[in-house]
Order: sequence, then structure tokens, then C-alpha cells
Amino acid sequence: MKTAHLIRASITVIALAMPALAQDNTQVCHTPIVTKASTAKAVMNEGYGKVNFKVTTGSAEAQAFFNQGLALLHSFWAYEADKSFERAAQLDPECAMAQWGIAMAAVNDVRRDQAIKRAKELLAKASDHEKLYISAVEARYLGEKTNVQNNGFLGASEPYKQALRKIVALYPQDNEARLFLALALMSGYERDGTPRPGTIEAVSLLQNVLAKDSNHLAAHHYMIHATESGRRPQDGVPSADVYGSLAPKVGHAVHMPGHTYVHVDRWDDAARAFEGSAEVDRAYIRDNKETTDHAAGPYGHNVHFLSMVYGYQGRYRDALKAGLELLDATNKPGEEKSRTAFEGRISVMRTLVRFEKWDEILNGTLPNEGQFETFKAWRYYAEALAKAGKGDLAGARTHLDLLEREIAWVKDRFSKLKDIPQAARQKLQMRALDVTPYDIRSRILAREGKAEDALAMVRKAIEEEIKLGYSEPPLYPVPMEEVAGKLAVELKRWAEAEEFFQAALDRDPGSGRAYLGLMQAQQALGKDAAARDSYAKFVKAWSKADTDLTRK
Repeated sequence: MKTAHLIRASITVIALAMPALAQDNTQVCHTPIVTKASTAKAVMNEGYGKVNFKVTTGSAEAQAFFNQGLALLHSFWAYEADKSFERAAQLDPECAMAQWGIAMAAVNDVRRDQAIKRAKELLAKASDHEKLYISAVEARYLGEKTNVQNNGFLGASEPYKQALRKIVALYPQDNEARLFLALALMSGYERDGTPRPGTIEAVSLLQNVLAKDSNHLAAHHYMIHATESGRRPQDGVPSADVYGSLAPKVGHAVHMPGHTYVHVDRWDDAARAFEGSAEVDRAYIRDNKETTDHAAGPYGHNVHFLSMVYGYQGRYRDALKAGLELLDATNKPGEEKSRTAFEGRISVMRTLVRFEKWDEILNGTLPNEGQFETFKAWRYYAEALAKAGKGDLAGARTHLDLLEREIAWVKDRFSKLKDIPQAARQKLQMRALDVTPYDIRSRILAREGKAEDALAMVRKAIEEEIKLGYSEPPLYPVPMEEVAGKLAVELKRWAEAEEFFQAALDRDPGSGRAYLGLMQAQQALGKDAAARDSYAKFVKAWSKADTDLTRK
């Protein structure tokens, strides 16, 4: 999805006299979890992927663990990368680059700083090439870092970029330096798809590496990130098609292709990628007795994204089941403040709102807020929509008032507190909550028959959602272009409905809801051939949808 998005609605087949569909039984994506280093010993695993970067060590085993750590680092699995680098350091205490790896994994600030200090103490044992890497990791944490895809882990400080440029210039055969520089340069895209400074160079660096090593897992991983939010996500398809197979036991590697597939109308492939990632993560959690946040997917993000994809496919039961799986996984000590616990709540709320399950929202299916104060506001939001959807406009206004009070209270509270569970994600959700009053008011106004006011309000909601920037799954629980299209249909403003639904498809190619809404608008406008084409595309998009969905 590219930033702001589309309708949500439970859509109905019956109202359009369509045949029954066959039933067939995923924000900030990759910020490493700040944690304690693991006390478990690393083991070699062929499924973690292969990278070969010779470092100064007399131990072949230390070299092997260093390579494994580097492969895991490239797949953003900092927790396991740290374990492999630590094992390399144990096997060769004088290996400066093992300390570099621990510092790059940065599972927490204290461990990172200690590793940088130890690496500098070992400089006499390091080659000139390695000394530049150690200088670079120290520079990585100097100055302000860029923020890419709502994620501070992607992008880097200017001193770090310059340090990497020096390595690339002095060692032109060093693919690893090119890869780290490409990652550091990714500044993403403007809302209209225009590349920000550094992005084109990053793609060029990745293409350069792939020309020399077509199976380098990092080049494929970073190419997906470099292209997913731009005008040509299809340029990431070749990498999406191979990355998971290069590191099949890393949940994140299996997951990442879905980031490309959702932008190129390959929803089934996206679902398969996320399902496969969930299987890998579940096995890791089970076999290693690990927490959900230490899995590579990341587990909470991946299953949330999977639930969202099911939602686009019209698979309500599967979407809800995925969200509830996250909540069930966190019903154990130590998980109540986890990312998985937070993502699970957002996922269930997103699904209920997306499918307009107003009775379920009002009858207790929504999770409680638990440790996450922003979710209380999301509950008020969902309940306000449910009230409006059922025609209780007074109740909708009451919940809107409760919502706005809660938003103000939480913002004030967050400005004073330091220890906030999942602080970065909750703060992003606070930004998304700013869209909610416009969304709710547009629906109330439409129910009151105030067409001009409703459409003006929903356009404002679209503008506010666009300001949120790119994130997967999208920060806002429903795509506002589709919401706008549905309101326009209800108001019989067919030209505007066509405009909104076409905009929805521009951002989410293959969206079944958008095709169905577009068909309705085209039919009303007398565009019969276009309506038939949109309907055929809708049937294809929802070929796996639940058979009993009805339009409210």
C-alpha cells in the first residue's frame, strides 16, 4: 500500500447478483528489539543464508560464525546476529571484526558501546580495511539519522555514510561496503513517488552488486526496500522472487517478498510469503523457547501484515484468526508489553473495522487496551464508526467526543512519560489517530445527507492520512480513498466515486473492494463495458473470499 489508502466496507455480492465466491482456508517494520544479549550459544544453520567476507582470524570456525552473523545482520535479525558474532569473538578473542559485528547488531546501547571500545583496543590486530569498518561503526551513531519508511533503522547519519564511501573508494571489490552504503542512503520517496536524495544512488549500488553476485541475499533484501514505496515496485520483483529461498530459516527473509507483492497485484503470493514467515517464526519460538519479539519476521509485524492481506482478499475469518493468534501468543508472562501484543490489538481492530463488523465491535470482540494507552483511543474510534454505521448518530458523536478527549490526554501523558511500552509504535499510532475525527465526521455527515460537507471532510481525511507517510501495514486501519468512494456511492455522487476508487486502485493494485466500488460507479455512469471489466477483476481479486459477506 502506498501511504494513504482505500475503502473498507464489507462488500456484498448479493446486492450485485454475483455468484458465490469459493472460500479458501504484516509500521515500522524492522526496528531491532532493544534487549539483553542472549545467553544461548549460537549454532551454525545453513538456512540462515550465506555471505563470505574474509576477516583477520586464525580460526576457521570464528570466520564461519562471523559470516553467519553478517548474513543475519543483512536480514535485520540483530538478536541472532549478535549471538553469531559473540561466538566468533569467543573462538578468537583477538578478532576485531567480531566486535564490529556486535556493535552493528546493537541489541542495546551498552553492549554496542562496549563492543566499539573493544574493537578499538584490537585495532593493532586488524587490517587497514578492517580499521575503516571499525571507524564506520563508531561514526554510525554520530549526528542525526535519516528516517526511512517511518523507520530509524533504515537510513543513517552523515558521518557513517562518509565512512562507508571511503571504504568503497579504497576497496572497489568490497561488495559489503556497497551494500551497507546503499542501505544508509535509502531516504525513500515523496508521496508522489519522486525519489528522495540518495535513493537513486542506493538502487545503482545494489544493481552493481547484483551484476557481480546475483545471489547476494543482502542485495535482494535491500532492493525490495529500495523500490517498494516508489513508482516502480515491480523493479523489486526479481529480488522478491528469490530472497526467501536464500535464507529459508530466517522469518524476515521469507516475509520480505510480500512487501513487493502487495504493490504489484500478487496478493496470493504475499499471503504465501507471510504464511511461510509465520511458520518459520513459530518453529523458532517453540524450539528455542524464545519470546515472540526475538523472532525474525518480526513475528507480530508479519502476522499483522498477513491479516491485512487476508482483509484485501475478502477473507474475514482468516484475517480475524491471524490477529487473535497474536493475542493468544502473548498470553504468557513477559509478553504483555511486547510488540506482538500491540500489533495483535491493532490487527483485530483493523479487521473488524475493515469488514464493518459493527455488532462485534459493540458486543465485546474488540480487545482491551492492556499496556497500550493509545489503543483505548482506537477502541473509541471503532465504536464511533460502529454507532454511525448502525444509524446511531448521537452515539457516534458521543464516542467521537470521548475519542478526542482520549487523544489529547494520551498526547499530554506521553509528553511527560519516559517508560512507554512500545514507545515508537505507540507514538506513530498517535499520529494516525489524528486522522480519525475527519473520518468519523465524514460518515456522520453522509448519514445526515450533507453531501458537500461529507465529501469535503473525507477529502480532508485523505490529506491527513497522506501526511502519515509510508508504512506497512499502513498506519491507518482503513484506506481512506475507499472510504471516500463508498461515501460517494451512498450519496449517489457517481463521478466522485469513480475518482476515489480509481485513486484507490492506483495505490493498491488489485484491491477487490475498489474494483467493486468502481464497477458500481461505472454502471451508474453508463460505462457498461468498463463496469463489466471492473466486475471481472473484482471476482478474480476475491476468488478466495468468504462466501457469506454481505454489503451493509
